[in-house]
Order: sequence, then C-alpha cells, then structure tokens
Amino acid sequence: MPSPRKISRRFACVLAMSLTVIILILPAQLFEYSTYFPNITPKASQSSLPENNLSQIKYVPKLTNAQKIIDKEKEMEDITPISEKVTKASNVQKIINYDDQTEETVSSNSVKKVIILAYMRSGSSMTGKLLEQSDNSIYFFEPLRPLQWSYSRKIPLIDFNNKTRRLTDTRTLKKTYIKTLSGHFRCDFRQSYINVITQKPFTGCNTCKSFHDCIGSHRIVPVVTKCLPILEQLCNKSLIRIIKVIRLNMKTAQILLKSVPDLKIVHLIRDPRAILNSRRGVKKVNIKYISYEAKAICKNMVENTVATMKLLQQDEFKDRVATLYYEDMSKDPISCSKRLFNFLHVPFTERVEKWIRTNMMGVHSVGHPYAVIHRDALATSQKWRTMVNISFTSAVDRECSQLYKLLGYLSVKGTAQLKKLSVNLMQKDKPLNLSVI
Repeated sequence: MPSPRKISRRFACVLAMSLTVIILILPAQLFEYSTYFPNITPKASQSSLPENNLSQIKYVPKLTNAQKIIDKEKEMEDITPISEKVTKASNVQKIINYDDQTEETVSSNSVKKVIILAYMRSGSSMTGKLLEQSDNSIYFFEPLRPLQWSYSRKIPLIDFNNKTRRLTDTRTLKKTYIKTLSGHFRCDFRQSYINVITQKPFTGCNTCKSFHDCIGSHRIVPVVTKCLPILEQLCNKSLIRIIKVIRLNMKTAQILLKSVPDLKIVHLIRDPRAILNSRRGVKKVNIKYISYEAKAICKNMVENTVATMKLLQQDEFKDRVATLYYEDMSKDPISCSKRLFNFLHVPFTERVEKWIRTNMMGVHSVGHPYAVIHRDALATSQKWRTMVNISFTSAVDRECSQLYKLLGYLSVKGTAQLKKLSVNLMQKDKPLNLSVI
C-alpha cells in the first residue's frame, strides 16, 4: 500500500497537469464562446486583431434569443464572398494596402473644401458634377438627406456599433448636420451613420463607385465596416472635397465656416418660378397650393441671402462665401465656370471645359428629370416660361417680391412678356453686396 507521502505527490502532479490544461485551453475556449457571449470576451482578444486586416474582422452579435443568433450567422455567411471580393480585386488591394509607401494621404491644409448650398431643383446636381470634373476630387451628394428623413419620416439611423437612433428635434438635427459634414471633410465616416454612407446617389461621386461596388446590396454594419477603408483612402487622397446640400441654411453653415479651415461656400440660387415649375415636374409641388409653396421657398431664400450679406461684411468670411446664379451658369457656362473655379482656387482644366461643352452646351435636353448630361443648359433654364401660365407666375410674384428686390428678379407683367424668351426677367446689374460669381 502506498505511503501517504507518495499519495500526496501523485495528487500534486495530477493537480499541476490539470492547471496546465486549464491555462492552455481556457483562453481559446473563452474566445470561441465570446462570439455568442460578448460580455465575457477577454480584453486581449478584442485588441489583438490587426486594424487593417479585413479578413480577420469579426462581427459579434448580441445574444437576445436563439433566432437572432441564427439570423446573424446567416449574415456572416453572406459576408464571406464580399470579403473575398474585397481582398482579391487588384484595384481594391491597392486601396487597402496601408503598408504601401506610395499610398500617401493629403495634408488637410492643402485640401480645398467646398459646400454647394442650394435648393431642390435649382441646378445643384449640375454644379456638383461640374466641380467633380476637377482632378483629384471627391463629391458627396446630399449626405444630409437620410438625417432629414430620420427627423421627418421617423426612419431610424444605424451607427457603426449597430445601434439605432432617431432624430426627434431640430436642435439635435442641426448638431448632427454639422457633425456629419465636418466628418466628411475629414474623411472620418465612422462618426456618421450607415444610412448616410451607403445611400447611392442619383448623380454624384464617380470616385466612390468602388466603395459602392464593394457594398453591393449588403447595407449592414459588418459589410460596410469591411468596405469602408476603400472610401477612407479615396477621400484622404483627394485634393478637392465637394459636398452638395439642399437641407442646410446659411446660419448653420456659418458654424462650419468657423470650425472647418479653408471651407468655401457657394450659395446657388435660381428664379423661384423656375424652381417651383421644376418641382411640379417631379411631383414635389401641388399646383393647388402654389402660393403656399412659393412663400416657403422664398422665405428660405431671403433668410439665406440676408445671412450671406452679413457674412460678407466680416473680414474672416468675406473671401469664403459667394453667390452663383444658375441663370448665369446656363447663359455662359465656360466664362461663369472659370469665375467659379477661380473663387475656389481650383485649376480650370481642359477636362473641365470638355465636360462643359459636352454636358451643358449640347443640342437637346435629356428626358430624365434628374439627368445632368448632354443638355442645352440655356434652353433648360428658360423652358419653365413655356410651361406655366400667367396665374402661376402672378401667384409666385406676390409671395416673392422681397426676394426679387434682394436678388434682382423681375415680376412678369403679362402673358406676352412671359412667353417672349428674349425678354430678360432679371435686372441687368447684379447686387453688389452678394459677391456674385
């Protein structure tokens, strides 16, 4: 029979072996279990994955019930071919290869930052596409739209932590506008929402095509997280960052002027009668309530114009804000575009001029209401006069008289004047206090 001393030695050996097994195996088991129980994930496992190795990014679903786990696992299976596409495509490889010394980001001090502050159907898409023709540019089309929809239509926003949020008051909406636009200028898209990053614009951001191709129809957090480095790298390499907005007022834009160095704002305006007729064409205006619609848009334009005048009186802003008339751009696209590019300190290249001659000085108008290519810009800018009657213009003229005085538009005195396109409905001289391009 073994002595008590030998038994105690054998027990000590068994205990030591058991502890060794536990030390070696338990961390791995905990990491495996953490996929479904994130609350017990070891801290080391959360930080050990390389930040830029997309193949190792894991999506960790929250355990609420068995069905949600199954659903998330199905999503993970759907992600696999997307990640393979990201890592195998040669053009994407170049974008996400952060070790490549030839891929350098641009100093923020050398970047031109531009906001086109406009109104729906005022020619903003055409102006945005024009500026996008600049070398090394990136153009963001309406990043504020999902935010405004969250407020007005109660659509939830999804952040990069897969949490939802609704914008329920105008104060929060304004702060979110500023945060989103500032983030876009810094190429910091993780401060925004999945809804904003993944919206596919009607027109804009040809540079972003590889990012949208990577996402495809998978507009969920894990896919966007994997594809986001493509957009970040494209943005960081750009020399000109352009944002077109129709949901921002000049008072809020002033906050951005103070917080975003070298930001310039182009206030794009157009005859409100032309705007309202164009909105009617895309069913955004009810002709029965044209007086109400005219009052709303002209009030907005007056407030923005007055705010612009005040900004131009301040030394820190007088060279950073300018007014662009859509009618001037349509009448003489090349000369007006040269003045626009000069204000922004952006080179006016042969490529830009070629685009203008092809897309703004064409021989016909495109049927699609959102098209900005192959059109006669001058004919398009005057077309509204052939489509409306004198009762329409009279209703708008009554509500917009204050705006006309500020911007130089003229009321229509009769059908003959309205239909005679050679008669100019603008004063010859533009207001001197608006820094007109």
